[in-house]
Amino acid sequence: MRDLDESITLRRLVLDLTPLGHPNRCSSLINLADRIYERLERKMQLRAWGKLSLFNEPLRSECTPPVHPDRPISLVNLANCFHERFQSQGTKGNLDEAIELSHVALVFLTLGHVDRVSAQDRLTAYLKTKM
Repeated sequence: MRDLDESITLRRLVLDLTPLGHPNRCSSLINLADRIYERLERKMQLRAWGKLSLFNEPLRSECTPPVHPDRPISLVNLANCFHERFQSQGTKGNLDEAIELSHVALVFLTLGHVDRVSAQDRLTAYLKTKM
C-alpha cells in the first residue's frame, strides 16, 4: 500500500506541475484518478471518496474535450466511482451523478464501439439500483 500512496503523491505532483491546456494534462489527471480509485478498491478509504469531486469537472470539460479519445472511458470510470460511493454512503446524489455521466459517455461511445456494451450494462445497473 505504501507504493500506491507514493504513486498517488507523485502523480499529484506531476498534475500540479502540468499547466492547464498542456497536451499531457488529461493523461496526468486520468492517471491520478486511476490510482485514487485503486486505493478506494483496496481499502475502501472514505477520505479518498472526497477526491472524486476533484476529477468530475476536469474530466467532463477541459481535460477531455469531446474529440479526446479517452473522454468516454474517463466518464465511464468516473461514473463507476460515483456509483461505488453511492453504495458506500447511500447518498442519492452520487447515484444521480453516475447515471448522468454514463449517459454522457454513451453519446461518445457509438454503436459498434468496443466499450459501448459494458457502458450500457453499467448504466442499466445504475438505473435498476435507482428503482
